[in-house]
Amino acid sequence: MNPKVFSLWLALIGATRIDLLGSVGPLVMTPFLFIAPIIVMGFLWRSWTKGESIPMAAGASGFLLAITFLMGILVLSTFASYDLSTSARRVALLVVQVFLVLAVGFSMLSVPGSRSILYRGAKWGLILVILFNGLQLISWLVEPVWLSNGFVDLRPGFYFGVIPRLTGLSSDPNLGGFGTVVFTWIIWTYGPEDRSKVRWVSLGTLAVLLTLSRSAVLAGLVCVAWHIFSGRYFLVTRFRILVLICGVSALLLPYALSPWGSDFLDGIATMLGTRLTLEEGSGSQHTQLILLGLEVATENLKHLAIGIGYGNAFLETQSIFPGNQYGNFHSLLVTMFAESGLLAAALVVVLFIGAYQRNPQTRALVVATFIFNIFQQSHTEPITWLILGMGWTSWQTDRSLSEPSDNTA
Repeated sequence: MNPKVFSLWLALIGATRIDLLGSVGPLVMTPFLFIAPIIVMGFLWRSWTKGESIPMAAGASGFLLAITFLMGILVLSTFASYDLSTSARRVALLVVQVFLVLAVGFSMLSVPGSRSILYRGAKWGLILVILFNGLQLISWLVEPVWLSNGFVDLRPGFYFGVIPRLTGLSSDPNLGGFGTVVFTWIIWTYGPEDRSKVRWVSLGTLAVLLTLSRSAVLAGLVCVAWHIFSGRYFLVTRFRILVLICGVSALLLPYALSPWGSDFLDGIATMLGTRLTLEEGSGSQHTQLILLGLEVATENLKHLAIGIGYGNAFLETQSIFPGNQYGNFHSLLVTMFAESGLLAAALVVVLFIGAYQRNPQTRALVVATFIFNIFQQSHTEPITWLILGMGWTSWQTDRSLSEPSDNTA
């Protein structure tokens, strides 16, 4: 299997803005759902025709066992669901996505040159994020019809109906920001030690900020803090100080030169500032949803044991999202608790703890993913399961991903 196929798979893993069925199929056929089966079938064909064993990353068996147990609980919860057909469709899609990402991801981590595959895939993914952001900006400015069709939807969302939220490959700003955080972390962690890495990370940071996603920014800050407090540091150079001075000057000059510029920046600052408070609309709504989810989960013993059925949260959130069939409790643990019971939520915690303990190389990303999922939920995103799989596997036994040894004879 060509290593570039793995990189392409990683780059497009969160591309929910693309529907290869042109919006006429029963589901959104993302590039992930198209490419992953091809990779899996390629490995199966090679194993059958050449008698070669399919590679599997060390430490994958325990993770597969835990995942299978969790998927079993989610499937069981569908039989107690309010809406059986919706629950069954959604759990079937989740099971397919999870095992596809594990089959491809574990194989990718086991082939030679895994480090370069991850880096190249993350770089390609970030390039696509920047490209899609540019197209969304064009769509916002001139609204060309060809940028929003059945196959690709490049219409940006808006904050306060004024500020476009550029979400990259994802149609959701929070998930788009989170995916960009992951790409940026991979580039920073596994990229070559040269100046180009700093430029890529700077572009990734800007792309995350453009989503206006507090959860994604918080996940990014976790990665930065982990990097700083793990004994490393950012080098302060004259160039970076100059860039900072120029940026601050660009913000302050309108105040001194133009009353209109001052009023405009005041308005923008006020709108963006509300994103940092719980009183702002979506922040208050997040709190309501989490409390509602906890109330539903603890309503009776049946809900505690098996929940209301996987994918049925939208039925309980109609008072907040009227008519929305995709409403949820905006927290992975709360949603799992309410939809599939206490054991499902506990298993999710176990998966994160295992990923944290087993692989020190990915701890920053695992913690960032967990923090993100406190106020959002990304379990329907393949990249979340890839991160957990990366944590559970023993990368330190793979020379392509190991740090150089300091031992001397």
